[in-house]
Amino acid sequence: MATKNNSRGIDAVTQFYEQIANSPSTVAEQSREDISKNQVEFSVFCIENVAVKLGISGDEVYRLLTKDNDILDEYIIPNYEVLHTQDKEYIVSDIIDYMKECGVLK
Repeated sequence: MATKNNSRGIDAVTQFYEQIANSPSTVAEQSREDISKNQVEFSVFCIENVAVKLGISGDEVYRLLTKDNDILDEYIIPNYEVLHTQDKEYIVSDIIDYMKECGVLK
C-alpha cells in the first residue's frame, strides 16, 4: 500500500518538473537549466522516504514541501550536493527537522 501511495508522489514530482520544463517563463528557463535529472531523482527519493517515515502518502509529502512553502526548491534541491552524500536516515531526519523548523510539521 505504501508503495502505491509513493508512486503517486513520484508522479506529482515528475509532473511538476515537466511543467517547469515546458513553461516559457524566464524563471522556468532558469529552473530547467539548474535542475538536473539527478536532482529530480533525489527529490523523488526524499519524498518517498519521508512519506514512509511519516506514514503518509508521497502526494501529501509533496504538498507539504511545496504548497505553503518552498522547501523542495529552496532547501532540498539547492542542498543536493551535500545531502545526496549522506545516508538515507540522515537525509530523512534532516528534512523532517527542517519541515518542523518551517512549521510544516509539529
